[in-house]
Amino acid sequence: MLDEVELLTTIAIRVDGGGKTGHGHLYRMLALGDELQRQGAMVIYATATEAILRRLAIAAPTALRIRGSDEEWIERLGSDYDALVVDLPEPIADAPPGVIVLPRSHPWPGLPAPMDWDHVILRREFAGRSRSFEPHGPPKVFVSAGGTDPAGLLPTLLAATEAMQTPISTRVADGSIASMADYLLGCDLAIVSYGMTALECCACGVPPICVCLTEGHSQGAWEIAVEDAGINLG
Repeated sequence: MLDEVELLTTIAIRVDGGGKTGHGHLYRMLALGDELQRQGAMVIYATATEAILRRLAIAAPTALRIRGSDEEWIERLGSDYDALVVDLPEPIADAPPGVIVLPRSHPWPGLPAPMDWDHVILRREFAGRSRSFEPHGPPKVFVSAGGTDPAGLLPTLLAATEAMQTPISTRVADGSIASMADYLLGCDLAIVSYGMTALECCACGVPPICVCLTEGHSQGAWEIAVEDAGINLG
């Protein structure tokens, strides 16, 4: 798609996040929009969530609130812009021309396609990064249940690290981290609720032990395990 950006002028990107959805979908769409702008496109973000609209006002000044059914806003945005990129939990049957649908899970239920590791959308800071394997003190274990932790997993994950017999140094991310990539490069292992954080760990060479909340998450974590890049606890 990026090869065709020079033929386009404006691209609308539907973004969602927060609550049970988490923030991973928001961050990957922002990463996609940032790269499209680098390629010369004008990007407009659209969301149905007021909280996400407020976040977009900080990260991307050009954002709008959408309402109505999926068919209504897809038709409206699809006609107003040269292309529309959407991130939805289910595929759209017979998507109109110019509508590009990104799957939320890998694969979608009923579509047994493997994860395309060459096209996982991450922020540019994760490109070409790999942690060093120089020996040091106790292993540094990154623990995360995502930005919203919808299932309240973080206390359980932290308790699991405290029960380990091997001395470790536990690290938990907060809002003060300037670069997540740099932060992960200082870790040796991760225990995470599967999502974008697990994929970011893989990009940095930090093996994630994945706890999954949905069948789709378990499918994605299985793809990581198949590549010997991490462990899927289901």
